[in-house]
Amino acid sequence: MLRLLGCSIRVPDLALAEAFYCGKLGFSSRTLDESIVMLPGNLPVFLERVSPGPVPGPDQARTLLMLRVHNLAAAAAWFAKNNIPLLTGIANPLAIGVVDCFRDPFGNLHSFVELNDPPAGEWREPYIYNVGQRMPISAIPEARRLYSDVLGFVVHSDRYYPPALPMMNPDGSFAFVLYDKPSFLNDFRAKAALYPAENGCLLVFATENIAACRDHLLARAPRLRMTRIEAFALGQRMAFIDNAGIASEIWELDRDLP
Repeated sequence: MLRLLGCSIRVPDLALAEAFYCGKLGFSSRTLDESIVMLPGNLPVFLERVSPGPVPGPDQARTLLMLRVHNLAAAAAWFAKNNIPLLTGIANPLAIGVVDCFRDPFGNLHSFVELNDPPAGEWREPYIYNVGQRMPISAIPEARRLYSDVLGFVVHSDRYYPPALPMMNPDGSFAFVLYDKPSFLNDFRAKAALYPAENGCLLVFATENIAACRDHLLARAPRLRMTRIEAFALGQRMAFIDNAGIASEIWELDRDLP
């Protein structure tokens, strides 16, 4: 059984990544290894130092973090003041609120949203609202089959589609979202499967038995592109690449995360 663990941002300069995500955006950090720093919170983010490589272009399929903000206009002004590039610089309407996107120092694109009907309760920025796979409209049906029928995640509801299909973990908790294009952008395009040479953001799933998980994927989806299992600083991992060219990793941890 898989569950969403968090997301990883693969970067060539870990110190610069910490300076941006912690020093500017305000996330706290915990060093797990000389090459991996965790940003704890409602959804863990793992900054991992890797060799320099390309990141997806703004019109390409990608994994995308969405941050929730109290006020979009105030957040946009803060990004501008801190020389953080915005994608459009305006409040773009979604069914859930208004949104824009910003870039980190490596060219990774993330979004930030002000909700129309925010849930009650106190919260503090930075806060991750969700993480999702942004992909072409034509890729959604096959991606839905992969993430639900093969990987075991559950579509929460079709009421938000288009453009969003919320996916739940097998235990019923929220996991991630499959997105096609929002109304203010052109359709995304699939990208070349460049992992592990690619930098950027990807989903991280957790399993208790990675060898059995890989065998299951081979049996259920024999044409799915996958890597071999490898050891890394936190245990073992492998990756798979979906039909839009988006890579995700599966980890079997050998320790509890702090």
